[in-house]
Amino acid sequence: MRISLPYDGGELEVDLPGRGTIAVAGDSYPEPLSDLERALEESLARPVGSAPLSRLIPDTGSVSVLVSDMTRGSSVGAVLRLLLSHLERNGAGPDRVGIFIATGMHREMGRSELKRHLGADIFDRWDVRQHDAANRDLLIEVGTTSFGTHCSFNERVVDSGLVIALGTISFHYFAGFGGARKLILPGVAGERTILANHRLSLKKDEIDSLSEGCRPGNLEGNPVHSDMVEGAKLLPGSLFAVNVVPGANGTVSYLDAGDIEASHIEACARYHESYAIPLERTYGAVIVSAGGSPRDVNLLQAHKALRNASYAVRQGGVMLAALS
Repeated sequence: MRISLPYDGGELEVDLPGRGTIAVAGDSYPEPLSDLERALEESLARPVGSAPLSRLIPDTGSVSVLVSDMTRGSSVGAVLRLLLSHLERNGAGPDRVGIFIATGMHREMGRSELKRHLGADIFDRWDVRQHDAANRDLLIEVGTTSFGTHCSFNERVVDSGLVIALGTISFHYFAGFGGARKLILPGVAGERTILANHRLSLKKDEIDSLSEGCRPGNLEGNPVHSDMVEGAKLLPGSLFAVNVVPGANGTVSYLDAGDIEASHIEACARYHESYAIPLERTYGAVIVSAGGSPRDVNLLQAHKALRNASYAVRQGGVMLAALS
């Protein structure tokens, strides 16, 4: 049996003996939206748990649009272009809107990487900035969550009358899902805030074990997720999320928009429906791909796939990973 595994920018061919004892999963994708622009405009006009975006845009002052870095894939690129067009038609153009690469503690992207990620025309026309979690001079503390996390965020984001988090939904091994509130915390948070939040994923008496509730695909009773939501809501401006469920090859299969928490929950449910793999038993050997570039760009990103795949490996089994 021959299978193709996404690897770096291409594929890795693997020959496996037999077929009857081999199960293949995760190689199908939901259909892309037939009209992305219409879907976005409808979501912005009738958002989940929020007033329409056009009514949230302040008459004066700045608007911050938060987007992930290149490690989260390319599905948001086309959506960003349409979102910026919507903002400009409603009075918030390049003179008022700042696009922030919500890097958290990831490395800074190069100029050429930014142009590929956002589009050269967007990079050249709009104010694009990369967050620096280690630069305390650019941070403002806004409060403390019920979990004790002191929240400091990028000062320009804090000063914005409207903050829009544009993110891709994905499984996350301890936050449950990516997207929405994660664009704020850790996305534009300070280093100390990020570390305090992420420590909630660890059991206090077993630092090598994850806290109850911290697992892929779970938000209920998840302290990291709850802390992120609380932290995001400490921002003084209006919050609005645009949530993208990716399809194959950078397409968009579903999106919604609205309240930073409620809209995210709906999008996560759709993502789970499309991508969760029922596991009826464990296996002696599992071969896994992180999905190719950019998900296997480094071990920090690639290990998330290893964590997810580990649930399918029986005790004493073997995992082989195709990672660049």
